Amino acid sequence: MTKNNTHGKTSTDYVYERIRSGIFDKTLVSGQRLPEIVIAKEYNVSRTPVREALRRLENEGLVQIVPGWGACLSSPTRQEIIDTYEVRETLEVMAIRKASKLITPLQICLLEEQIETERKAFEEKDLELYLNVNDAFHLIIAESSGNGTLAGYVKNILSR
Repeated sequence: MTKNNTHGKTSTDYVYERIRSGIFDKTLVSGQRLPEIVIAKEYNVSRTPVREALRRLENEGLVQIVPGWGACLSSPTRQEIIDTYEVRETLEVMAIRKASKLITPLQICLLEEQIETERKAFEEKDLELYLNVNDAFHLIIAESSGNGTLAGYVKNILSR
């Protein structure tokens, strides 16, 4: 992967983050096509990092890639959204139960910091920051469970 010098990240990471931000701030809309060549031109990168970013987003359920047609934003049904939240609830309850027995003072401090940052983001109406901090909060709990597989599943479902 190539580095994008203006951002200090790989080109793939940069494109991934920009598209993901566009999804959550509603710049991009459900069902919208995501042509690789257009995205590559917009972010001044080759098509390879765009393709890799789109695959990552597909793995998270945010994008659908149709061979011979291209990529578009996913349009989850109401039932798919409900199903996802049911799974998330189950995973997070398990994580909390396990973390309550294993959490360290450092992890508690990290959670408190996340709460304070989340409060500020809410007051400033910074939705993107709020969502990122909220995800980080839930991931800290999952990681505190001592179960790496569980934390991986929580991380995956948080990105949906």
